[in-house]
Amino acid sequence: MASSQAPDQHLRSSLILRTEIADVRAQELFAVAHTPVPPDEVTVSVKTREPQFAVEKDQLLIRFAHEVTFYTSDEKSGAISSEQTHSDDRVTVGEIRVAHVAQLTYNGDAPSDEELTELVLANTFFMVYPYVRSTVQRLAMEVGLPPVVLPYLRRSGLSVDMDEAPQDQPEN
Repeated sequence: MASSQAPDQHLRSSLILRTEIADVRAQELFAVAHTPVPPDEVTVSVKTREPQFAVEKDQLLIRFAHEVTFYTSDEKSGAISSEQTHSDDRVTVGEIRVAHVAQLTYNGDAPSDEELTELVLANTFFMVYPYVRSTVQRLAMEVGLPPVVLPYLRRSGLSVDMDEAPQDQPEN
């Protein structure tokens, strides 16, 4: 009897059955506010870099990196350096960069690049994303940037690049 699963779904489910998540950890944390007092309104841009992965003896290491930029078009933003001004009159008022590494163990033969790509896009990214959201929110608060809530992910694609509408600074 032939399998009714699509080939890529079969690859993914096969590898999922052979893996267990062992750890998720932050590998890189960077946050800076370029203003002593953040402006009342900022626009937030979130970029997700292409995941990188390595296969070692019986484990998979998958690295996810994100960049968050806070900017405003307000000339009175209080930016400390003119280097933070863009050609389109946006002024960067803060930046966050984070990278997380997921460590998965696997049984059996080493997975192929195709299996790994399917696993990363369909499953592992979704497992790591709550860690990313939490880290970005915490780092923004710690350096005095307005809070940012990353959007939820959709299975239609890995891309999380977005430009959010301006966010108001919460009242204290």
